[in-house]
Amino acid sequence: CRHAPRADTALVVVSALPWHEFFYKMLNTCANIMHNEEESGLLQRFLYEVYNSKMPLPGQDLSLEYSHGKVFSSGTPDPTRLPSIPENKNLMEYYNFVDINNMITVFFSMLNERRVIVTSHKLSRLTACVQAANSLLYPLSWQHLYVPILPLPMIDHLAAPFPFLIGVPDVTLKRMPPAEIGEV
Repeated sequence: CRHAPRADTALVVVSALPWHEFFYKMLNTCANIMHNEEESGLLQRFLYEVYNSKMPLPGQDLSLEYSHGKVFSSGTPDPTRLPSIPENKNLMEYYNFVDINNMITVFFSMLNERRVIVTSHKLSRLTACVQAANSLLYPLSWQHLYVPILPLPMIDHLAAPFPFLIGVPDVTLKRMPPAEIGEV
């Protein structure tokens, strides 16, 4: 998701593919096109080209020309490899904003299939940290409820008795009494 503070429009990508870096770069390209008012229809052309392009194999690049001399190129993730720094922005956020003791606690809680809540006042940081924690389980994968950002109408999920990895905005977490959440 990409939303400028004073803009009337938000850019959102909904996909089953966990291609966070790819979509981040794509949204940046869309935002740059939107700020360039000289070429009308370019955003639609770019999105059309991305949508109709052949999906590359994992670890390969997708390159496409969407205007005269303008090329979008981005690599697709390879699920058979651990993410690395500095290429993975999610890991950068995670290592910059989560202290080592909390990283270890989250990692072992996930290995023990516990209930894990990650919280932040900044949604982009929250999403990045939840996704990074999930990716660090490689070669294992989280098999339980996984919600990078919990919407307010789903707040009751925090009282679920089964394992989960959920990112909860600060304002949402404050609405749930700690006694109802239990041990997480």
